[in-house]
Amino acid sequence: MALANAERLDWQLTPVNFMPLFALAALLYESPWVAERYAAINKFIVSVDAMLMDPVVYSIIMNAREFSAADAFQSQYLRQDLSRKIKKTFGRFDALLVPTTPTFPSIE
Repeated sequence: MALANAERLDWQLTPVNFMPLFALAALLYESPWVAERYAAINKFIVSVDAMLMDPVVYSIIMNAREFSAADAFQSQYLRQDLSRKIKKTFGRFDALLVPTTPTFPSIE
């Protein structure tokens, strides 16, 4: 319905590949970037019972110990590359029309 309304307003609609955005978002949880979170709370996280924390959050933060400085630089280069791709893709648009949720959840 929203797309039909936009077309009635004579807006030009162009589908876009969101994969570079998803890849950039994944860096927050699956790359050396988690080391920043580990650095912020490492004294706390190693002293508390892991059962007191959300297991997903605990796992993500503790995974930071697995990355090297070289990994951090590679992740930074990837971030820069993805940022260039995203700017190139979205720089030509005046507005974005995106769903508020990627799925249609139900109460059932």
